[in-house]
Amino acid sequence: MELGLEEQVFARILTFGKALGSQGACIAGPQVLREYLLNFSRPFIYTTALPPLAIATLAAAYQMLPNMQQERQRLFALSDLLKTTLNAVPGLHVPEESHIIHPVFFPDHAGPAHVKAVAQAAQAQGFDVRAILPPTVPAGTERLRLIVHSYNTEAEIEGLAAVLGRIN
Repeated sequence: MELGLEEQVFARILTFGKALGSQGACIAGPQVLREYLLNFSRPFIYTTALPPLAIATLAAAYQMLPNMQQERQRLFALSDLLKTTLNAVPGLHVPEESHIIHPVFFPDHAGPAHVKAVAQAAQAQGFDVRAILPPTVPAGTERLRLIVHSYNTEAEIEGLAAVLGRIN
């Protein structure tokens, strides 16, 4: 939309997980793409339609999305707070360009064992922190993966930073 190229896009893949709280995905495009996929896409031919509950969830989500400005603002503020707070913890680095889903790197410690131990220790303190390890990411780029939600609190973010600071 920003560049005004919408009409030049042949196909769009829309996913229904995470933000929409459902499952599945779809491909949106012109009739020729639809006909091609219906007739020649083996994975599509052998899949089943989304269950009615998933369709109802998507319909409700799409009705709610235009009216969630306040929730978005809160989410973005919490996301910024998480970056600022974790970047103040010695030995942690969250890239400034990360947004909502944050990788947390350990520049002073190398290796998957350390990242895995930090994740497990944070989990033991009640935080849903995931270690992302090779082969998912290249060796030497191990990290934690944190996702901010609009229902998180400032206290939870500060508590997570304290835990990560202690166990790092």
